[in-house]
Amino acid sequence: QIGAPCERSNGSTVGGRMPALPRPVKWVVALFAGAAWAMRRLLQTRPFYDEWTLIAQAVHTPPWRAATASFNGHLWLFQDLLFRAQVHWFGVDHHWLVVAVFVVVLVGLHASFTRLALAVGLPLGTALLAGLVVTYLGRGSQDFVFAVQVSPMAALAFALEACRVVVVRDGARRSTLIVAGLTVLAVVTESGLGGIGLCMVAALVAVRWGARRLVAVVPAVLVLVVWMAVADGGPRFPASLGRQGSVAVSLLLHGAGSLVGGTGIAGVVVVAVAAAVAAWLTVGARWRRPEAAVALAGALGAIAAAAAVARVRAGLPGFELVGSNRYVHDTAVPLAVAMVAIGAAVARSLTETRPAADVAGWPARRRWVVGRLPALVLVVGFLASVPAEAAYARGFLESNRVVHRGVRATAVLVAAGCPSGAAPDPAARPVGASSPQVTVELVAALVARGHLEVRHVDGAVDPAVLAAVCPVG
Repeated sequence: QIGAPCERSNGSTVGGRMPALPRPVKWVVALFAGAAWAMRRLLQTRPFYDEWTLIAQAVHTPPWRAATASFNGHLWLFQDLLFRAQVHWFGVDHHWLVVAVFVVVLVGLHASFTRLALAVGLPLGTALLAGLVVTYLGRGSQDFVFAVQVSPMAALAFALEACRVVVVRDGARRSTLIVAGLTVLAVVTESGLGGIGLCMVAALVAVRWGARRLVAVVPAVLVLVVWMAVADGGPRFPASLGRQGSVAVSLLLHGAGSLVGGTGIAGVVVVAVAAAVAAWLTVGARWRRPEAAVALAGALGAIAAAAAVARVRAGLPGFELVGSNRYVHDTAVPLAVAMVAIGAAVARSLTETRPAADVAGWPARRRWVVGRLPALVLVVGFLASVPAEAAYARGFLESNRVVHRGVRATAVLVAAGCPSGAAPDPAARPVGASSPQVTVELVAALVARGHLEVRHVDGAVDPAVLAAVCPVG
């Protein structure tokens, strides 16, 4: 293991150093730390925005039709089942079931990225830290603060696990079937990021196993083709090719910069350094096939993610990468895969012991430095991104509170009527743009079915909610 040259196989150390933590303990500590980091925000949230679309589906739409309905152009086969269980078992005063499943998914994403990094050659400590940073990326915090992202993050986890299988296995029939199953799971769980993951897996299969083994991704490709042929493609925001290209480049640079806690400017530096290091590895024939394959797959995945987002969102009025920072994260994850491969190749190249260089213990010192420098960069990057995460979470949680208070107030008005004695307008949207999916009709249906408890509202009903819900006169 790079960076632990003095460690014995039983976990003890020499030279008077403290014993190393056992591997299972490292896993538990890292995964629990990530889960706790997400839960400190998630436990303050309530159903919000797109979650209300899924809640409405659970009330008004039959299960199979809801599960296979296009969600902004995406297939989210299991999302309806989760929200249906939340609504019918626990109601909508909270969304703790959704949050619990989301935390499990985030832990799975952390673990799958770590396992891929280990397969490429990173030591466990660095791999766990890389998985932590990538999963809980400060400048892409929407993907671990907004619980509706449970399906996209699960799709990423399945895709990364499929990548790992391609790296560590030989392409035999059993391996092919495992990859086929994981990629199908990825695209039916969420066809957008599942499709991005599929690009990465296909590149890896072609390089590692050969073109004949691309049969492993055929079932998932067929699912995507059929879906695109029969499904509603979702809202379109046309933009010129120039605008699409500009957005795609911006996404790539912001995704790269986010890995070190920065924005597009930092991304220019990260991309330039990565390109120079990759060139050094190539010119010196220092790549090993798995490392090169993973680096290529990550780069292609990042380009595919940036191009896909730019194609459907470049023309969206007011489109930006702070309020919609999930797109930064979606691009950053495959970029991180490429960076992991580059880092593993560099670490291996610099720490290979050569007899002529074995002077005064320099190889051991070099291994120690090289093994810990990536971890230091990751820690610094994570800390640098904390202010961005805090700023986004602050606004997101306040919007959550506005919606929660508005829904509670609407439930009271539905039960008691408006102050004028008139019935609330069924088509009214009590919380407006904060969650336009919420209507008085939906709130009334939830109250009637016992899915939303009518509770006393502290103080007077918000005048904005009252004005939106109660007819004038």
